[in-house]
Amino acid sequence: MESFIKWAVFLIIFIGVFIYFWNNYQGFSSSTPNEGGGFSWRNFFTFNKASSTYGFSFPSWTPNFGSPASYGVVGNIGGTSISTPGYLPDAAIPAGFTRSQISPYFGQIKLSSVTASTFGNTNLFQLYSSLPAGKKANITGWHVKGNRTDVAIPRAVDNYNPYSLNDEGDIIISQGSVVSIYQGTSPLSRNFRLNECAGFLQNTYKFNPSIPQNCPQLYSRSDITGFAGYCQTYIMSLGSCQLPSTAFVNSLPGSPEGNICQQYLSTLTVNSCYDKHFSDAGFLSNTWVLWISQLNAFDPQHDTVYLYDNKGLLVDKYVY
Repeated sequence: MESFIKWAVFLIIFIGVFIYFWNNYQGFSSSTPNEGGGFSWRNFFTFNKASSTYGFSFPSWTPNFGSPASYGVVGNIGGTSISTPGYLPDAAIPAGFTRSQISPYFGQIKLSSVTASTFGNTNLFQLYSSLPAGKKANITGWHVKGNRTDVAIPRAVDNYNPYSLNDEGDIIISQGSVVSIYQGTSPLSRNFRLNECAGFLQNTYKFNPSIPQNCPQLYSRSDITGFAGYCQTYIMSLGSCQLPSTAFVNSLPGSPEGNICQQYLSTLTVNSCYDKHFSDAGFLSNTWVLWISQLNAFDPQHDTVYLYDNKGLLVDKYVY
């Protein structure tokens, strides 16, 4: 009998609670809040509601992940991202080297190609920079070592000016810089950084391989409309970085129109290009061309080539 009374009391309390919720929270089947104050499972269990609303609250959870940019990822070696400042993964360190032998520029300046016995006996290797924006590196005095030789990166002219002696200085590279190094001697007797007018030098100095031919146009169409037809035709036929030929200039008639044409053609030079464009925002290229005297610097078949900075620390390794 006592057990029956307990169950009866429990049942009465349960029915009372049920009736209370039924009267105050209509709409058990609703999955969205309604303006009539009806019950909603989503409302009942909503996170971070005030305790006065439902009698309890869940604290909001705001995960604090570090910004990827704050880790300064600057390169990728063998599929492993390299960050600076920070930890260099062991997997990114080439075999045979310790962490203390790795340059701060590791993964940022690379040997992008090594080509032996190309263009006759000319050896070529290239450096490519993926330095972070705004960061620069002085690579003069760095070493490129293969199985046969040790090549020191020389100095070069930063802004080649056809009017000056162009003293060579240290090579300072930045993001996107390309440095091409050939075997032999520069036709200019200078290593130099390319600029908008450098392609015109190919007319006088026979570079092998030739330097890029992407020069600005030296003449203006409005300047030549009053010239004789044959003069205009010849001027407009000149290709990019092509200067008037001496043979054509000498063949012009000694007439007034021939003299006018000859005089104008004499102004189309490397010097006039420099005068017009040296102040252009993009006048200086991000490409350097250098020459080394070592013969057969790299094995024509296979070699392992290392790039070291001026402290003797490894910057890159290239195998072919």
